[in-house]
Amino acid sequence: MIGLIAAAISTSDSQIFALGSEIRSLLRGTEKKVLIKTKSAMLTFAIFAFVFSLISSDQLVLLARVSFAGTAMMGPMILAAVFIDRKIPKMIIWVTGIGEILFICSLIGIIPSSILGVQMDLLLLTSLFSSTGIILLIDKMRGQY
Repeated sequence: MIGLIAAAISTSDSQIFALGSEIRSLLRGTEKKVLIKTKSAMLTFAIFAFVFSLISSDQLVLLARVSFAGTAMMGPMILAAVFIDRKIPKMIIWVTGIGEILFICSLIGIIPSSILGVQMDLLLLTSLFSSTGIILLIDKMRGQY
């Protein structure tokens, strides 16, 4: 239980600060006005997250698991961006986006959540790692980097 609470605090903290950074980069105006708008947006997000957690308290573990699985789908793209010395191929971004859409579709029941007893998130993550590696290999063979 303590680990779950720590994970929830860490996740919400990261999301609130990421939201603040993104909102701040989009706003124009004096520093004081931008800071007030950013803090207001962060507070609003925190309130909505708190209310949502109170309403769905029996589903928090499932929510955390799905959230981490959805975030993990971007892992291959992020690793590619970290380890190559130029912009990643756009095909990797497209493949990752399609993987995320398929993951969401499996959550809402449009496509099966498991195939032959293997969860869709594991299948998608494996496919994303494989396809990212293949795309990088093809680019390297073409002399793209």
